[in-house]
Amino acid sequence: MSQTIELYIDQIVLHGMEGRNRFEIGNAIEEELSRLLSQGNLPATFRSGGGIDILNGSSFQYNNSSRSNLVGEHIAGSIFQTMTTPDTE
Repeated sequence: MSQTIELYIDQIVLHGMEGRNRFEIGNAIEEELSRLLSQGNLPATFRSGGGIDILNGSSFQYNNSSRSNLVGEHIAGSIFQTMTTPDTE
């Protein structure tokens, strides 16, 4: 059975990065999150129809020569990992 997932991200804050590649990075994030979520490993919160208000991601090393699509994929992986890792607090 096919599921429809609606994910809305209001804002992603990237400190220390230039804004010139923001659209390419945003597109790469969207594509990679779609790919990861389509694999069926949904967080329990989403399976029960809930959501996440605020998600704090991790930090990573970046330089101006990093390709936008790879940066976006890395960010999406971090978002997905944070969403799917149970909160231990």
